[in-house]
Amino acid sequence: MICPSCAQRFTLTLARYMGVAFARFACPHCGARLRLRQTWYYWVWLLFFGIIAIVVPAQALVWAGLPGLVVAIVSLGVLGVALDWRLEARTATPVLIGPVSDRE
Repeated sequence: MICPSCAQRFTLTLARYMGVAFARFACPHCGARLRLRQTWYYWVWLLFFGIIAIVVPAQALVWAGLPGLVVAIVSLGVLGVALDWRLEARTATPVLIGPVSDRE
């Protein structure tokens, strides 16, 4: 990713991804407040994974009972976070939403 304020390249690390709500964070170089602008295929991915996240646990409940449901939900949660992080790191565009802050 490239900061629109200072034009420095940085990566969306897992720590930075997990530490922010609603994809808002600060540039590690200049401290500018940024948010991520998603591409259209991010929303297609989100819809597709949402459907899977409903169907797979429902089928796991039918086939394996409550333990299968728990395993399916935990597995999909971990997979969803990992895939979302990688997709945002590769495709999202940072957009300036505020001035440079003194934090970070």
